[in-house]
Amino acid sequence: MGKFARHYLADLIYNNISRISGRVYPGYYPQKAGNEGPVLPAVTYSEISNPRTTSKAGNTGISQPRVQIRCIDKLNSGAWDLAREVEELLSSRRNYNYNGIKISRVRCVNSTEDFDEDLRVWSAILDFILEISNL
Repeated sequence: MGKFARHYLADLIYNNISRISGRVYPGYYPQKAGNEGPVLPAVTYSEISNPRTTSKAGNTGISQPRVQIRCIDKLNSGAWDLAREVEELLSSRRNYNYNGIKISRVRCVNSTEDFDEDLRVWSAILDFILEISNL
């Protein structure tokens, strides 16, 4: 289910935020060789955890995977502008069916920032929990 959650969020971002021109990557941002530097803005995504809800009867069919989205830009303000756009897009999805899986909602539960000294880029980092049923 975690792989599903990651790909669901990546598809939404890839298809709905045109200014990143398809620069949505699993895991880490690919670095350019030489003096070219990174092409920005960009987004990376990774699974943090994938807890399942159980009861005495067993698996309830509900999962709440947690996914981290990193919005990367040369300027701190650019990273946060992109992060706000991503959060608005993902948080607006309620009772959505994706490949037969019902996503009740997507919630942003944490945010922070980071500066990469080597690449000289800023990241606005968002953690999302997806509420999923029909496992």
